[in-house]
Amino acid sequence: MSNDSFHYSNAARQQIGPVTRAQLQQAMLGPAWFARAMIWQEGWDTWLPWVEAANRLGLRQPTATTGQRMPPIPTDEPAGTDEPSPAVAEAPLHRGTGNVYAPPTAALYGRDEASAALDYASFLTRFAAWFVDRILLIGLAFLSLVIVSLVAPLVGLDKSISDAIAGMAILAAMLLLPCVYFIYFEQTASGATPGKRLLGIRVANLDGQRISLGASFARTLVAGISSMFYSIGHLVALFTERNQAVHDLLASTVVIHATPRPGFDATGRTRQSGMGRGTGLFALILVGIFAITVIAIIAAITLPAYQDFTRRSHVTQAMNDTADLRARIQLHQEQNNGLCPRNGQPPFDQASAYQGKFHAAVEFGPQYPGEPESCMALITIANTNAPSLDQAVVKMVLSADGQWICSNVSIPERHLPSKCRNTGVEQGPE
Repeated sequence: MSNDSFHYSNAARQQIGPVTRAQLQQAMLGPAWFARAMIWQEGWDTWLPWVEAANRLGLRQPTATTGQRMPPIPTDEPAGTDEPSPAVAEAPLHRGTGNVYAPPTAALYGRDEASAALDYASFLTRFAAWFVDRILLIGLAFLSLVIVSLVAPLVGLDKSISDAIAGMAILAAMLLLPCVYFIYFEQTASGATPGKRLLGIRVANLDGQRISLGASFARTLVAGISSMFYSIGHLVALFTERNQAVHDLLASTVVIHATPRPGFDATGRTRQSGMGRGTGLFALILVGIFAITVIAIIAAITLPAYQDFTRRSHVTQAMNDTADLRARIQLHQEQNNGLCPRNGQPPFDQASAYQGKFHAAVEFGPQYPGEPESCMALITIANTNAPSLDQAVVKMVLSADGQWICSNVSIPERHLPSKCRNTGVEQGPE
């Protein structure tokens, strides 16, 4: 095709051409030139808006553009000739629902113009983009946890409640945030997450067009399920013709370079990604190592935090379950000249009679010998499946102003509710 031949689009999203430079100029000055027409010349990397193309080619531009449909292109015939030239009359008009801005070369030779113009991203390029996105997501998750940890004390939330909110924030950051992230970015006009944009790739449908919200949702859902099974579905991209993973195949999407790479073969054949067996095996090993590392880091952070949260909730429940008994002890003291009752003293039972889900006994009586007004309760923790907690004791003392103040005898402070921390009494071992 000569470098002096051009193609342009009309209001019906149809390609018209090839036409000569003079024919393009006359069409541009015609009464129905499309205001958003695009122009392509053999050798250009991409279609250009007609104003930019006219400036590049040195063509005269119309003062105003109107019209909705394209008439026959003006001809090179002398003034007064009504018949269009054969060259213009026979200019191919390419119809279809594919990519109207695919290079016309493929359409002129009978190949699918949309498929011919797509430069499919390799597995390693996709993995690099995914890695960048994961780094960003980890940063966002960490930021959300920092915000929760800073805001919770300001609004007066109990430590156990703020810890529960932090746990929910971790869950949301691990599950919901990635879903919203990928679904939103990949259905936008750019079709690219920040990681994909950095690598110059995007998600598109099989014609290279923007994907729908439904396709983005389905793609993200299947990708998430695939991740639960060692990302086997992602590795399928190593072996498919268009480098499609399972979630691409099911959602009818592809990952392509936003701008075809230099030297890309647009004659209708899928460019080889260069992923030989050795490279594919290396990528597989790399994915495995990365996945194991990420899982180990997440486990190292979340498992101890979850264990502490669980044990703290057990201790909190044991203290809450004994609140009624402590209220009865306090009432008895007030009704008996300030004397603290003991276990076995009517109407109270022995310590072992006061059991609950996470406590085995409650022993109570004067805190100090010879001081019957000093009252305390010793709660023995049980059934937590934690050696550091089972049979440990939480000591609670009735203060002069009628408040039960807890102090720890043998429980690590991180396993106590917030009201029992930093009480000014000696704490147990960490």
